[in-house]
Amino acid sequence: WIEFRKEKEFNNYNLYVVLNNDKIRKHISRRIAPYMYTAKQDITVRSVDGKPVIEGIARDGYYLDLRRSVKSINDCISYERIDTTGNLIIWLDVAHLVGGVANPDNEFQISDVLATGVTDFFGSPENRKFNIKHSSPRFQNIILHPGERFSFIKHMGKVDSANGFMKELVIVDGDSTEPQYGGGLCQVSSTLFRTIFFAGLPVISRVSHSFEVKYYRPAGLDATIFDPYPNLVFENDTKNLLLIQNFVDLNRTKMYFKFFGKKDGRRLRFEGPIVKENVGEKKEHYRVTWYRYIEYADGTEKTEKFNSIYLNKDLVKKYQPENILQQKDSVFVPVAYDSTKKEKRERTDDGALPVKINENRTGENDGENPGSE
Repeated sequence: WIEFRKEKEFNNYNLYVVLNNDKIRKHISRRIAPYMYTAKQDITVRSVDGKPVIEGIARDGYYLDLRRSVKSINDCISYERIDTTGNLIIWLDVAHLVGGVANPDNEFQISDVLATGVTDFFGSPENRKFNIKHSSPRFQNIILHPGERFSFIKHMGKVDSANGFMKELVIVDGDSTEPQYGGGLCQVSSTLFRTIFFAGLPVISRVSHSFEVKYYRPAGLDATIFDPYPNLVFENDTKNLLLIQNFVDLNRTKMYFKFFGKKDGRRLRFEGPIVKENVGEKKEHYRVTWYRYIEYADGTEKTEKFNSIYLNKDLVKKYQPENILQQKDSVFVPVAYDSTKKEKRERTDDGALPVKINENRTGENDGENPGSE
């Protein structure tokens, strides 16, 4: 695994102990690379009776970059990169292949990946992961025509036991949680919002959570939903068809959304998250801001500001699961609990603070409209 290298320095030859790169390359190629490899998958767009029919689900691919990984191992040894436990830490390099359109010359001009949004739900309870996976087909292969608006609530449909959803924690009263059917669906809406955001499409309505949730980091790019409000609404302002697809990877605990269409030349820049503490009359909130800068093909530019107002963490009521949930077959299921105050609660999946894009609102936000500007 090691060898000597002779190098000339100032008319003298010195011997250095170095790693045998050939052996390292063969080792990680045999023992690690096969487990890192995931083939990318493309979609095919066909015409049936003049309408687009989508075959397959686009999935990104990954493979271990052997050359860069070998270099990373050498750098780790040379520079003694130590983690918090005192061990050498090595970051292997993984190459990313974007799953796209296999026949970009199709008659509907669905040829390009416009944006990809991803969130990680690592650590979610089984019921939450089930709800995320169960809702996925409702947002698969949706076609939006130019100028058409998309409503998350409309495509989500009824969320109850009759439609196969399980109970999981949602935020109520803006500062506490309780089990309700469909808990975890905000993972879907937040992933979709990120895709909208990075595609540069107009956001008509979006509401942030009432307090920061770990599954939606980085903060400020989440969107909560609950029937009938709050809702997530956006518009296809391109001159071409827009295709929406999603994919849930339970092994990697990630959810992906992809937008397909035809690129129209718009260019985007982003800035965030920018955090300002002590927001509100009682300084009980903090604000996270993202900026989106869009330059269109005709030279026009637009700057948007997306604000999210979150309750300070020390004001969030701690949830005691042993009071409401019992464990059965490794899945948490709800038992009886007091719901007498249910009518008075403004409930959302994972919570809601009434922050609506492009609309004013009342509330404690240090005098600024937390919507888009």
